[in-house]
Amino acid sequence: MPVDDRTWARYLEWCLSSDLAPSTAEKSGRYLRFFEREHGLELGDRAPSRERVIQLLSSSRARGVKPKTLNSWVRELNLWSRFNSLGWKMAYFRRRGHPVIQVPDDRIIRALRRLRWANPSTSARNRALLALLSDQGPRRNEVVHLDLSDRRKTADGRPVVTVRFGKGEKERLLYIDESTDQLLEEYVQRYRIDSDPRALFTAPRGRLSYAYLARIVKEAGDRVGAPWLSPHKLRHYVCDSLLDAGVSVPSVAEVLGHVRWETTALYRSRRLATVRAEQEVRAASRARFGGPK
Repeated sequence: MPVDDRTWARYLEWCLSSDLAPSTAEKSGRYLRFFEREHGLELGDRAPSRERVIQLLSSSRARGVKPKTLNSWVRELNLWSRFNSLGWKMAYFRRRGHPVIQVPDDRIIRALRRLRWANPSTSARNRALLALLSDQGPRRNEVVHLDLSDRRKTADGRPVVTVRFGKGEKERLLYIDESTDQLLEEYVQRYRIDSDPRALFTAPRGRLSYAYLARIVKEAGDRVGAPWLSPHKLRHYVCDSLLDAGVSVPSVAEVLGHVRWETTALYRSRRLATVRAEQEVRAASRARFGGPK
């Protein structure tokens, strides 16, 4: 039996009372509705059972769904179990090692900023969106919650964007580049669709959604030869480019909204360790087999 709107409202209130951020609670609801809609998972009337959840996870794994994705599912299903006192808790999938993180380089970023779309309104919005993501690396959730009022100028005239829904409800300022601000200004003044009176980024039906934003970035990545591109990969680009420019780890952590500096360092160290290992293996192979230097 599908879950009714009243139960969803109670679940959202329960998530917030459990110290989850509003954005995290909303994401949990989206996941659970996805399970209902796409996988036929019954959530109402003391459901699902532990056996039904195991069946869903195991069949999805057999179809090739990655452990990282399944662990996101486990988290939301465990929350639903706690909310309904179902008495079960699923274990997370083990992930062997760390995947190689593909990060766009300056060439790809320049190509992204040159992109145009046929519809002028769509083009202006997407160009401003990509500029903001590659300039300051906000999280996808932070971007979709931006309001028009979050854009402003500081006392000394510097353009900034206020992130109000960072992790842990932490608010921070993004000091954006003048070129990014110009694209935002053109979009807002000439092309923004007024389908939501408050939202900065909109679509014909209202505020830009979490999934819609991801599709925009994926399409842009396809067009510049980076089909693996995502908002989070642009976040990695910002981290790398700032550190390469000599910005301190604490300052980069402040830009990205990391509570712990170690998280910022981890963004870097995991990828560099993989790159360094690959370079060392190639150098050893050249030495052994007399290949080109």
